[in-house]
Amino acid sequence: MQRPFRHKKKFGQNFLTDPALLKRIAAICSPERPVLEIGAGAGALTAALADRFPLVAALEIDRDLAPLLSDRFAARDNVHLYLTDARRLNFDALMQDLNAAQYAIVANLPYYITTPLLMQAVEEAPGAQEMVFMVQKEVADRLCASPGTKSYGAVSVAVQYRCHIDTALQVGRRAFTPPPEVDSAVVHLRRKRPEVPTAAGAFRQTVRAAFSQRRKTLRNSLKATGLPADHLDRALAACAIDPGRRAETLTVDEFAHLANALYPSEKG
Repeated sequence: MQRPFRHKKKFGQNFLTDPALLKRIAAICSPERPVLEIGAGAGALTAALADRFPLVAALEIDRDLAPLLSDRFAARDNVHLYLTDARRLNFDALMQDLNAAQYAIVANLPYYITTPLLMQAVEEAPGAQEMVFMVQKEVADRLCASPGTKSYGAVSVAVQYRCHIDTALQVGRRAFTPPPEVDSAVVHLRRKRPEVPTAAGAFRQTVRAAFSQRRKTLRNSLKATGLPADHLDRALAACAIDPGRRAETLTVDEFAHLANALYPSEKG
């Protein structure tokens, strides 16, 4: 018998209820990989993943869902449940404990924590070879944006430096219970080797400074790094980047070259 459950506003819970959509999301990643699911909820997506993948490590923060999840997956040997806050976890370490050095991440989360957790997965979990995240449609637009567009920004560059990304599905509000107030999309990320190796800290600091004042020229925005003006000029010249350009016109590789020129001692 299924246990009763009330959605909690404090966790921003919007559960997927469309069976066909659940199967489509589960089918995005390669089936041979183990899966780390972030945000198991009531287990609807967990079940779809368990039908397709050899192992599912499902994370859920809401302890009131523990009895429901335990009952639902008691007979599924390939589902491992963890009641924990994903923001405090080392994803690679958890999956290595399950003999899964390489794995996929699938996440349907409250939107207020989706971007931080996506960045945590991209930047801190190299074992995650594929990632599938349900996000707000406007966030999907930013993640997938091209240089020279209004949506292109620091998060676009940070993600595209390490991953190929595309929008796999558009999701209507009626697919959730309760329906959210925004439109949604599912993005699919596939990890890649960066074309221009650079130190993570140098790259992050360069991109953050460049986009700190979007209306200003790149030369003026880079003052936020705190580096001497003559050093900024030499770095831009070495990369053949016009200092009068704006951050949103630079490609991901140009940002990587610029980070190496600005911080040569940290070059990747």
